Amino acid sequence: MKTDYKYQFEKAPAKKGKCPSCEHKGEFRYYVGLPREYGKCERVNNCGYHKKPDEAVRVNNEIPMKKLEPKIIFPDAELCRLAINNQASSFHLFCTGEKLNISKAHLEKWNVGSRLNERKNSIETAYVYQNIHQKYLNIRYFEYSNNGKRNKNKNPYSLKAPDTNTKYSICLYGEHLLSKDKIICLVESEKTAVIASFFYPDFDWLATGGKSGLTDEKIHVLFNREIYYLNDADKAGNKNSTIDKLKGYQLNFKKIDLFPERNDGYDIADAIIDGIQPEIKPSAKTNSVSYDPVPVQEIPHKKISAFEKVEIYLRELYDIRYNEVSNEIECKAKEEGGFKKINENNIYRLLQHNNIKFSLTNISALLRSDFVPVHNPFKDYFEGLPTWNEETGEDYIDKLSGYIKAKDQQRFKKHFKKMLVRCIACGLMDDVFNKHAFILVHEKQSTGKTTFLRWLCPPALKEYYTDTFIVGKDGEMSLSDNMFINLDELSTLSKQDINALKSSFSRVNIRQRRPFDRTMSNMPRRANFVGSTNKAEFLTDETGSVRWLCFEIESIDWNYNKDIDINSVWSQAYSLFKAGFKYELTADEIIENESANKDYQITTAEIELIQKHYTPATKEKHEVFYTSSEFQNNLSEKYPHIQLNTNNIGKALKVLGFMKSQKYNGNYPIKGYYSNFITE
Repeated sequence: MKTDYKYQFEKAPAKKGKCPSCEHKGEFRYYVGLPREYGKCERVNNCGYHKKPDEAVRVNNEIPMKKLEPKIIFPDAELCRLAINNQASSFHLFCTGEKLNISKAHLEKWNVGSRLNERKNSIETAYVYQNIHQKYLNIRYFEYSNNGKRNKNKNPYSLKAPDTNTKYSICLYGEHLLSKDKIICLVESEKTAVIASFFYPDFDWLATGGKSGLTDEKIHVLFNREIYYLNDADKAGNKNSTIDKLKGYQLNFKKIDLFPERNDGYDIADAIIDGIQPEIKPSAKTNSVSYDPVPVQEIPHKKISAFEKVEIYLRELYDIRYNEVSNEIECKAKEEGGFKKINENNIYRLLQHNNIKFSLTNISALLRSDFVPVHNPFKDYFEGLPTWNEETGEDYIDKLSGYIKAKDQQRFKKHFKKMLVRCIACGLMDDVFNKHAFILVHEKQSTGKTTFLRWLCPPALKEYYTDTFIVGKDGEMSLSDNMFINLDELSTLSKQDINALKSSFSRVNIRQRRPFDRTMSNMPRRANFVGSTNKAEFLTDETGSVRWLCFEIESIDWNYNKDIDINSVWSQAYSLFKAGFKYELTADEIIENESANKDYQITTAEIELIQKHYTPATKEKHEVFYTSSEFQNNLSEKYPHIQLNTNNIGKALKVLGFMKSQKYNGNYPIKGYYSNFITE
C-alpha cells in the first residue's frame, strides 16, 4: 500500500507517552500508525531511548493515509496586545532588575508579556509569536522562578485549537523583528533570544522554541540569510534535527559552540546572567560545511531540491488552491481574507526578490501539480451549511414560496421545492443533469421576476451566476463553470435560439479544451437554467415542451429578501437532497406539465388554419384522408397570401390531436390523417 508517510513520528497535538526506559511521562514520541512500543524518548541528554520498527513491523502495520491539513486559525489580536502590555511575571522582574537591567521597552518589543493563570494561581510569562508579516500566530506560556530559571516541573504550553479541524500556526520567535542585512543568531529558547538580543544588538535573533524546533513550517525566513547557530552545551545541542534541517536546506549557516568544555545545557543567556559576554564569531576552522553532520535519523537527510524549497516558501506565505469549477488557481496571502486568481508573474517576481532562482516554467508546472489542493466551491458551500431538521426546523422553502403568488399555487410550490433540490444534485453530482428550465411568466415588466431569480443564488456563489448564455460552442463552458444560468427575458430570443436551448438542457458533460490546456477535457455539466419572460406565448416546439417548467406569476411580495435568509432555504434543500428527496418529475407530472405548457405555446398560422377548417376523425368515421401536402395545398388555395410549410403542417396536426395513419394505394402505403370538415 502506497502511503503519504515514510515512517514518521507523530506531531503535536498528538500526546506523548511514558518512556519504557526512564519511565518519565509525556516524553515518549510515538511513530505514526505503529504499535505504541515503537518511538523515541525526547529526553535526549538523560535517556535517549529509541525503539525503531524493523521491516516486519513495516509490512504488517499499514501506515494511515495522510489526513487533510487542519485549517489555520489565528489568536485574537486584542488578547495578544493585552498579554504584551501586562509585564508582571517573575521573568519581567528578573530581566528589569539590577543584574540585567533590560528595559521594559525591549521586552515589549519582543512581545514578552504575562497573564494570571487562575487555575494554577500563578503569573505566567507569555511569549507572543508574531510572524514576519506582523501577524500574531500563537502564544507560549512559561513559568519562571525569581532567579530567571524556568520551572521545569511545569511544562510550557501553547494556545489550544477548539477542534481537530483547526490549528494555530507557529513561526520562529522574533521573526517580526527581522532586519534585511544583519547576521541571524539562531538559538533554542525564547528566553535566550530575548536576553541576548539586548546585549548583542548587532545581530538578528531568532529562537526555534526547542532543540528540534526548526520545522519546514518555520524555515523559509532563513532562506538567503547568513546564520550563526548557537547550540546549547550538551549532547542534544550538538546533535539535533535543527542542524540536520539547516544542512538539508543547504542554508548558509555556521555552528558556533561557545562553551565546548561544558555539557550541562549552558547557553549564552546563562553566560550573560553570570556576567560573561563571549564574542560571537565562528572559529577559524569553522565554515558552513566543515564539520561532519550527525544525522538524527538512521536515514540521513537528503538535500532539499529547488522545488521543495519553493513549495515550503509558498506554503508559508500563501494559501493556494485549484478551483475545479472555474478551472483557475487561486491564492491569498496568509493575512488576507479572500482568494483571487493567482498571478504567476507576481510569484516569479517575489522569488527573484528573495534570491530564489526558479523559472516561470517551473512555477507553472508546480502550480498545476498535486502540490495545489483541489477546491470545489459548491461542495464547500453546501457542506458548510447548518443541518436542517425536518421535525424541528422551519419549512423555509414553503415560506418563501408564499411570497410568490402563482396562478396555480400548489403546482408552483411543489415544483419550486423539487427545482431547488434538483439544482444541488446537478451542481454536486457529475452524472446528474437538470434537464428542466424553471421559468416565471408575467405579461408586465418590472414585476421582480429577474430580481427574485438572481436572489436565489446565495452570496457565497455569486461568482457562479450568469445571465448571459450564448447558444452553441461558445456558451458550452458556462454549463460547467456556473451554478445558475438565468435566461433573462426569453421573449427576446428567436425561435431557433429557444429550440437550440433544449439541447443544452440535456447536456451531461462538456468536452472542450480549456484555455492554456494542451488536451481536451471532459467537464461535468453543473449549471441549472432559470428564466423569465413577459411574453405569454414563447414555446416554439410543437413536438413537446417537457423541458420547460413554466409558471404564470400574479405578483411577488418584495419582503422575501428581508424576512428570509437564502442560506436557510438552501440548508433545507441540501438536507432534503442528502435524505434522498425525489426531485425528478414523475410520469403524471410530466403529462401535467405538457398540458400546462400549451398555454405558452406559440400559435402558428398552420395551427390556426387547421383548427378553423378541420377536426380529427377515425378510420371508421371520417370524411377525408389527407396527407400533409394535401392539407397544405387545400389551405394555400384558400389563403394564397399566407406562406405555409409542410413540416409545420405535420407538427400542427400532432399538436391538435390528429393521429397519423396509413392506407394502401395498390402496393404503396400512403401516410396521412383521417379528418372531418368544419362547416361554417
